[in-house]
Amino acid sequence: PARPSVDSKMAARQMGAAASTAEQEEEGGEGEEEEKEVRSEVPDSLSGKYTGSFAYLTITERLPYIVTKAVDTLHRHTDTFFAQYGQEGVEAEKKAIGLMSKLRNELQTDKPVLPITDGFPDAAQWNTYLEQQQARLGSEENTSWFRAPWLYVECYMYRRIHEALLLKWVKQLIN
Repeated sequence: PARPSVDSKMAARQMGAAASTAEQEEEGGEGEEEEKEVRSEVPDSLSGKYTGSFAYLTITERLPYIVTKAVDTLHRHTDTFFAQYGQEGVEAEKKAIGLMSKLRNELQTDKPVLPITDGFPDAAQWNTYLEQQQARLGSEENTSWFRAPWLYVECYMYRRIHEALLLKWVKQLIN
């Protein structure tokens, strides 16, 4: 089902508040306290599904920029990788750049968020949370960059950059 935009929701809330205030003034309601309904539902997480929202702008503009800057930094240091680690260092750099380019494409095309596969101790926690989001959102496809909670996908992006830079073959070169 289509959801209203952020602007239309805000306008509806403002109109409702203005109407409520006008009704109270007409009824001479100053000084009278009405019981207010307490809502028990939890609002949706902030996500990029609303065009123009902070989360949407972050996911479409800032996150791809960050990944691009990481790729550019690796490109600028190709000579250093070669000088310190030889051709094996350059190959590791190319692999990391390839993984980050794939990440940027997944992000920009709203692909499903993928499980972490690097075998580091925290991977299980990331994947458990991903499974919880998939259950909450109804499917793997719904747990995409624009539909999953914004804070999760932003942190997840940094974790995927970490994964690209510290895979076994890169770790071996560094140690």
